[in-house]
Amino acid sequence: MSKSTPLPLLYWHTLRHIQPSQIAWRILRRLQRPLDRLAALLPGPAVPARFVPEPLRGLRALLEEAARSGLMPAPDALESIRKQEFRFLNLTAPPGKIPWHDRRLPRLWRYQLHGFRFLGAVAVANTVEPYLGDRDRALHWMRDWVKRNPAGAPDAWDAHPLADRLLHWAMAEAVFDLRDDALRASFARQARWLERHLEWDLRANHLLKNVCALAAAGCLLGGDALRAKGVRLMLEQFREQVLPDGGHCERSPMYHAFALWDGLVLLALLGDTPEAAELQGILSGMAQFLDGVAHPDGDIPLFNDAALDEAPPARPLALLSLAWCGEQPSPATVSPAFAESGFYALDNPAGRMLLKAAPVPECQPGHAHGDPLSFELSIGQTRMLVDGGCHGYAESPLRGYCRSLSAHNTARVNGAEPMEAWSVFRVARRYTLEGVTRTLGEGGLVIDGAVRLPDGAVHRRTVRCLEEPTAWGLRDSAEVSGGGAVSLEVFFHAGPNAHVERRDDGLWVIHRGSVKLALMPAAGVRVTLSDGPEGENEFWHCPQFGRACPSPTLILQSEGEGTAECACWLFPPEHAWAVRLLRDGEDLDR
Repeated sequence: MSKSTPLPLLYWHTLRHIQPSQIAWRILRRLQRPLDRLAALLPGPAVPARFVPEPLRGLRALLEEAARSGLMPAPDALESIRKQEFRFLNLTAPPGKIPWHDRRLPRLWRYQLHGFRFLGAVAVANTVEPYLGDRDRALHWMRDWVKRNPAGAPDAWDAHPLADRLLHWAMAEAVFDLRDDALRASFARQARWLERHLEWDLRANHLLKNVCALAAAGCLLGGDALRAKGVRLMLEQFREQVLPDGGHCERSPMYHAFALWDGLVLLALLGDTPEAAELQGILSGMAQFLDGVAHPDGDIPLFNDAALDEAPPARPLALLSLAWCGEQPSPATVSPAFAESGFYALDNPAGRMLLKAAPVPECQPGHAHGDPLSFELSIGQTRMLVDGGCHGYAESPLRGYCRSLSAHNTARVNGAEPMEAWSVFRVARRYTLEGVTRTLGEGGLVIDGAVRLPDGAVHRRTVRCLEEPTAWGLRDSAEVSGGGAVSLEVFFHAGPNAHVERRDDGLWVIHRGSVKLALMPAAGVRVTLSDGPEGENEFWHCPQFGRACPSPTLILQSEGEGTAECACWLFPPEHAWAVRLLRDGEDLDR
């Protein structure tokens, strides 16, 4: 929470960005709770004698193709699941019964357990490598859940894990042909419960997953009304949440990948229908976006709330999606741009820089970070400059850090935050994007962006990408209205296990294994290195939920009256042109 803003003002600056309907739905959800206790006592809906077979055949075909396309779970992960050693957030449950209600485990951990993503992984693996006993394991896990989680139980019947569970139970049915009357009855009851508890207050990725699960249940249960409602809402939310360039409105590559995968599941269930044709067009754009913003290692950048090894890996998922949509992968585009989403790639023969120049999402900023004009950079397939990532949510001691500016490769003006993040998911005052231009000329690709901070200061960043010599030039400037002292700090976070040295020739060199990246500051710019012992470390990289690695960080600093400026070049130090730059003192503005 902001230390300087009174709580009433925090609420005001938070609520004024939220749709009135979201507030109304939140109030309604609270009023609904007494009725939920009564509904839990009522008998469940009528249950068909079996699931509709055609959608299940389509879903199995998708899962088979997913396994062949590189979306198979790792063997060690499968072995742990089969031993009932469930591991989420880099935290393994204690041995014994499945800990559905263990309050010692974080809520996000319990949500992932109740969501049954582990069952989806086992189902995918069994499409190409049937494993003795996995069908019985699936039945045991599902029956144990039904036995120990009566209707309305906390966590288990919350809308988000419930929706995730319906999708993964559908996968298990498609692969293992379970034909269990009690499980089918529970599936139907969960679907009807979800229908009454859609997360209209949160909207965004939560609501999208809700309606995807509702549509999936309608396809499998054969209820025309439920199917029609679910499919209609699902298409409405995809139209609303997917931007014209294919990006998801929350600007989190992780949640984008989740939405794309859920959409693929629906596409497989819908078969050859008009609704499938419309969905196919949306998913194709999402796949092109995901492929376009992937790092050379094939996975997502960690912008906003994003962590590796949660959603399916970006490039295999994108290629699978394009194939399932009946499209051939388009030739690789050098430096693709997604202006509506605010994601830009700057490619040269050395590697790829991914720049985020996006606004804070209006309807659901809970997964946003204070990272205007931030970037990540890979040399070859090695991530050299990294985003802070996401350590977790309410259970994480690093939640506030990961959302703050100092966790990102961007500039801080007069020590101020560009986004007033408070509580776990709330955002009060926030920066506004003033504009972004992208030009390609003889001087290389240039992207120029500017943001206005809550206190009125303007931060401008210009990035130049050169192919010959291979380099990226950055210039950050800050201006405050009315003049006065300006302090500018620019952060460059090295990846895990990196070593940073200052050479005699003035270059700062980051080493990750055998890969190197040099930083050459402009004249007059001070550079300091923060790389203390782990217990004293100030900066962290959180590539996965529950994992935090010390991040050696270079900080460029300058001061001025009314304005301040920092500039530098980034490049592989072994290139001959680096020596020429040092020798000739080439102007960074060239």
